[in-house]
Parts: sequence; C-alpha cells; structure tokens
Amino acid sequence: MLFYDIFEAFGALVGLISPLRDYDGSHQTPLQVSPSIDQIEQYDNGPVFSPPSASTEIQCQYPSMKDWKHGTRSLNRQSWLWNSVTGETFDIHTDYDQVWPEGVVRKVTDHWINADGYNKTDGKVVNGTYPGPWIEACWGDTLEITVANKLRWNGTTLHWHGLRQLHTMSMDGVNGVTQCPIAPGDHFTYRFKATQYGTSWYHSHYSLQYPDGLLGPMTIHGPSSANYDEPVKPFLMSDWNHKSAFFEWGAILRAPGPLNMESNVFNGIGTFVSDKQDANALKPPPKFEQVFTKGKRYLLRLINTSTDSTFIFSIDNHTIEVIGADFVPIVPYTTDSVLIGIGQRYHVIVEAKPTDGDSVASADQNYWIRNVLSQPGCGNITQPNERVGIIRYSSNGTNDPVSTRANYNLTCSDEPYRKLFPQTRQFRDSDIDTVFTYNNPPRRDVALLPANGYVALAFKTDNPGVWLLHCHIAWHVSSGLALQILERQKEILPSIGSLTETERVCKNWNQWYENKKNWYDYQFHPQNPEFQEDSGV
Repeated sequence: MLFYDIFEAFGALVGLISPLRDYDGSHQTPLQVSPSIDQIEQYDNGPVFSPPSASTEIQCQYPSMKDWKHGTRSLNRQSWLWNSVTGETFDIHTDYDQVWPEGVVRKVTDHWINADGYNKTDGKVVNGTYPGPWIEACWGDTLEITVANKLRWNGTTLHWHGLRQLHTMSMDGVNGVTQCPIAPGDHFTYRFKATQYGTSWYHSHYSLQYPDGLLGPMTIHGPSSANYDEPVKPFLMSDWNHKSAFFEWGAILRAPGPLNMESNVFNGIGTFVSDKQDANALKPPPKFEQVFTKGKRYLLRLINTSTDSTFIFSIDNHTIEVIGADFVPIVPYTTDSVLIGIGQRYHVIVEAKPTDGDSVASADQNYWIRNVLSQPGCGNITQPNERVGIIRYSSNGTNDPVSTRANYNLTCSDEPYRKLFPQTRQFRDSDIDTVFTYNNPPRRDVALLPANGYVALAFKTDNPGVWLLHCHIAWHVSSGLALQILERQKEILPSIGSLTETERVCKNWNQWYENKKNWYDYQFHPQNPEFQEDSGV
C-alpha cells in the first residue's frame, strides 16, 4: 500500500482513504466537525446569533449592520434579518443577485490528520476523512480558505460548487480556466463572498481527483422556506470504486461501453462484499444511523457527489417536504422521494411522524434510508445497496428495519419543473426571448439533460468572467464535454482586482511541470512519459 503526503486544505492533510474504515481500525466517522471558522473579530454593534440551521458551534455576525436584528424571533424561518428602524428585511424573498447582508471574514483553518486506507490505495481526502470537513458560514460572509498542495504527482484546485463568485472569477477554482493548478508544495488562498445561502459542496476540479474522494459539504446559513425544529448534518450520497479514477480512466479509453462503479456510499459508509481474500477485504462497517424524536421536524441537506450515478432519496414510511433546490428557496411541496442528479442539492424537511403510526413498538421503531439508483441510463453499479442508513426512534435500537420502499417512479428525470417554483421571482417574460415564455421558471446550477432532448438555459450577463459549463458525469467532462462562456470580456480584468497571486501560482506550476521527473508516468516510461490523458477538468 502506498502512502503519500498528499493534500493539505484548510491546514488539512489529504491522504489515503477508505469510505469504510480509517487507519486505526475503528469505523470512520461519516462527517467530522467543521474546520475552525471562528477566527473573527468581535464587535459591539450589529446582530450576533447562532444560526438555527447549524449543528456546530458557529455564530453569524453582522458588525456593520447597526439597528438590524436576527429575523427568527419565533419559529418563522423565512426571515433572516430585519431593521428595527426602517422595517427592511433580508428573507427568502430577497433578490440575492442584487443585495445581501454584510457579514464577516471567516478564515477557515484546522489541524491535519494522517489517514490510512481501506483498499482504495490511491484515494485523496481532506483532513484525513471522506467526505471532507463540513465548511459553514453565514449569508453575506467573506470566506478565506487556504489550500496547500501536498500531492506527489498532481496539481490541484478546489471549486466551490454553485457559488456565484461575483467579481471573483479567479477564485472559482477551475484549473486551466480561472487559474493554473496549484503545484505540489505550493499553496493558494481563495477569498470570496457568500452572496447566496443554502447547501453545496466543494471538490477538486483537477482531472479526476474528486471521484477519488477529494470533496466535502459546504453550508451558507440563511433563511428557510418552511419551519423546522432541528437541523441534521448534510447527507452525501455517492457511487464508489476501489481503484483510482485515474487508473479507471485508462481502462475506459481502451474499452467500449460505460464503466461500472463497484458500490455506493452514504456519508462515507458503504457495503461491499469482496470475492478476494486479501488484506483489503475487511468486514463492512455498521450502517449510518440517525435518531429522530417523535413529532419533531428535521431539516435534511441532501447532496449527490457521485462520479456517474443519479440517486432517488427516500425514508420508508415518511413524507418529505422539499423546500430548496441548489441555492434557491422554493415554494414547499410534499413527496415520498426526491431524485438527485450529480452535483444537485436539496433542502428537505422530514417530520418524525411515521405513516405506519404505532404499528411497530415505539421503543424500537426503525426505518430504512434509501438511495435507489435511477434507471435507465443514469448509472451502473456492480453491488448497488439502496438501504444505506437507518432512522431510529430510540438510540438503544439495534434491530434492522423491516420497512419496505414506497412504490415511486425510478425514471431518470429531474424533479418536475412545475414544482421547483422559486420564492423570489428573478426572471420575467420581458427578460428572456419570446420563444420561451415562463412564469418564474426553476433556477438552479445543475439540470439533468434528457437523452435525445435538450435543456434551455437563461442567465443575466452581469458577472464578468470565464465560466465553465460542463457535464457533471466525471467520465464525460474528462472526455471533453465542456465549454467556456466568456462574459463581458472587457470588464473581466478591471473587476477581479490584482492577479499577483494568480501569476505566482502559474509560475510555480510551470516550473514543476517542466521537470518530467515530477510526472507519475516517468517512473514507468522515463524516455517518453505521458502527463495528461483527459481534458484536465
């Protein structure tokens, strides 16, 4: 098994990983505590409060906003801030493309942890865990995140999925488009403002690093379309392979047809039964578990971080209230399941009120959490396991659930657009071409493109920059299924400020790249090594 000093992000080591066990033989914690993001100056003026959607110790601070108060004086989660003098508000109806509250600068740091692997010997993780640490901030904050690359063979960048990056194109983290890769041994500090709120994820945008594990959840705390009692840490669902995606990519190039993923994981935990009798064939860990208290309403944040798979999320015998899609609060609707494409996120509320009532003894009432692979054509998994976790109504419960899946549609298609109705009306008939006349159409940053079909996209050209539009099936974007949008070209350089640090990173990358001994393939073909097989993004 190979061990590298791989990747340090937020002061965190990226090492070899397992979605199943970590180096000391104990079960890997699905989500570690967030990085320390409390390095904030203290102020006397402006509201300071703990956001209701946070599960960790984080405070929202708005020091420059005198006379403003936190908007949740009751359980009304729709309001965030209100001005006690003017009556102005920041809430779910605020057009955050135009205005947002003024928060604080959060410098994201943490200690780093050495990690070992379970049979994915070339995995890459942040802070020694997969998924990486949960980054939290508040609506209007400015984030500073330093990434130091300790990889041996690769450059790297981190992309903050779905964040607008208004006038900060150079912080978008797409190597080859918005910056050069960060060379091994080098570092780069990302600084950008959170003008939106909701949940997303950060991931490497360097070649196929994110399928190897280099990703984590990210929440910008803000208002909510519906009330809830307690939040739950993000739920990340993904497919999984045991060989590095870089190795698998070579196999894809040499063989026709799609590549099967081997298993699926939920918050870094999965079940795979190996037919090989070797040191890597360990006993699978226990299922992910979440304890509910009857009658409470829980906020769940669902994220699909897959390489190739679209999943349908459900909890047996429970109704789901969908309140947000990607970074957009929507008019709530109820359903028994939610289809989540790669890169998509949903905020949902689940009331701890099983539809089977008390038919099961309340002391041991358990239900399956399911991630069902959508079909056809939205993923192939050799050992799919849809029963990825357990909802328990008693922390002392040990029995596996006997619940069954609801009879919902498995077709690979986005949630119905007529249901994804934004709370804030950004687009009006006069804003878009008369060929497409919509009444406040869905707004999101990832949409499923149907086979033999199309998706019509509309956006305001108000953010100068070069932006990558691409398929989020990792194999497809590696094959080149991507394009760049050049927006308001003459305004790009004046809007993004100094490029001194960007140019320094490029200089160091060029120096590292020019030495072919740094290339992975050099150890096998020193006379004619190959550096890059895919699109690079």
